[in-house]
Amino acid sequence: MIKLPENVQRAIDAYKEEEKKSSERARDVQQRNTVVAEELAKAQAELDAATDRAIDSPTEANIKKETEARRKVAELTLQANGADHRSQRAFAYGQGKLNELGRQAIALAHDEAVRYYNENYDAKLKEIEDAKAAYLKALVGFRQFRNEAAAIYYNTVRETNPSLTDRLSAPHFAEPAITHRNGDKQVYGINEQEVDLAFRNGIIRKWSVRSGLETE
Repeated sequence: MIKLPENVQRAIDAYKEEEKKSSERARDVQQRNTVVAEELAKAQAELDAATDRAIDSPTEANIKKETEARRKVAELTLQANGADHRSQRAFAYGQGKLNELGRQAIALAHDEAVRYYNENYDAKLKEIEDAKAAYLKALVGFRQFRNEAAAIYYNTVRETNPSLTDRLSAPHFAEPAITHRNGDKQVYGINEQEVDLAFRNGIIRKWSVRSGLETE
């Protein structure tokens, strides 16, 4: 896997750090919401009980307790509303920061990707050019090698007595499979399918190369 440019990696790290902070903020807000909701439910139960007592026995003390319970419910209701609002704001605030940091990182990565590609494009094409030239030169070299082998025999025939060749068969040289498969492999030639697999999919199949050089 490619090592990302330092500035891109820093931008990604900043995004992930904010993502972590945003998650922590949301968790803290949710925990506070839970506490307030529990306190409000408890206060509401106390208010209901105080109201019932004030109905059964509308003394000054019972009415005062009801009023205090009602005030507590009102205060906690306000806190609960505030907690809900904070939850919404925490999400919007965190998401806004994340979106901005994400846009910055992606824009930076875009520019770095184009720069990296343009800077290395010619060199990578030259690798292909050199490899193609080396392959074709190797084929020329094999032809020359085969001709040299044949020359050992035919030069000797010419230098001695050609009429004797009717009693001896000419040497047979194995023909490498350059344009077709030999069994289940084709390691000496290359066809359009192999080029497409390598170029489009990054795949070198086992039938295209000797064992250990394939990518899948």
